Amino acid sequence: MKNQSRLYKVILSTFVVITIFLTGKYLIAGRMDDLRAEINPQHTQTFEVTSSPLATFTAVIYPATVTPTWTPLPTIQPKDIDVFVQSLNRECDLPCWGNIVSGQTREVEAKHFLSSFGELDDTSVFFQYQDKPVVIDLTFKDGLVTSINLPPEITESYQIGDLLANYGRPHDIRIEVFPETAEGTPWFYLAVFFPQNGFYAVFSGEGKITNSKVNVCLENVFPDLYLVEPNKYSLEQMNAFLDPVLHQILEPLESLTEINKNQFYNIFSQQKNECLLTKIQVP
Repeated sequence: MKNQSRLYKVILSTFVVITIFLTGKYLIAGRMDDLRAEINPQHTQTFEVTSSPLATFTAVIYPATVTPTWTPLPTIQPKDIDVFVQSLNRECDLPCWGNIVSGQTREVEAKHFLSSFGELDDTSVFFQYQDKPVVIDLTFKDGLVTSINLPPEITESYQIGDLLANYGRPHDIRIEVFPETAEGTPWFYLAVFFPQNGFYAVFSGEGKITNSKVNVCLENVFPDLYLVEPNKYSLEQMNAFLDPVLHQILEPLESLTEINKNQFYNIFSQQKNECLLTKIQVP
């Protein structure tokens, strides 16, 4: 009986020692995993530690989340802004501007680039061009640029003859003419739509009077350019992007002139100094 009691104690002691040994080994393996993660948080691997046929321990190290950082671009000096902006007008074809493309360029990338020559807020960049204040407006959705508005102050490279020669026949042309404004002079708006190319242009300026009718002369008139994703919007949708007041008052070209959009293209793609005679009588 005593021999059985001693044997029982020996077996129990052996089991306790084995348990302590295995537990310690697991703890050491787990601590080594922690140390590896601290030394190399981006390294991911899975491995097994086997102490006996009865126990298998698996450790997984997950990579740390890395937030991208942007190195600031060199600031364009004020004396170099004019030449720099002119180069952006030649950088790529519309609706791309300065290698920013609606529907493709990420918001963070666009803002990173624009910050090199202007002051940014949430949707606009402000800078001086030819000693005049300029604002470029953008819209964003789901982290992408969805539209770019280039004001007339920087669009001298996009006169009507240039747009027609480079992009072909517009899908639609709309017009409005005021025979007399508060200043006593006539004024016009002319909107040219290229939905297949992803842009439209709004020309505006003072009308010229000929035989008591208003002429629309487009030489040296620079447009408000609106750049969107090509082939995404119908003409009706693109027309709805206009300023609400313009959207309500613009009429088809034929309603205020004696020519249609095809005749307009034939004339103004060839002649830069041609004027468009309207039906609007001066009071």
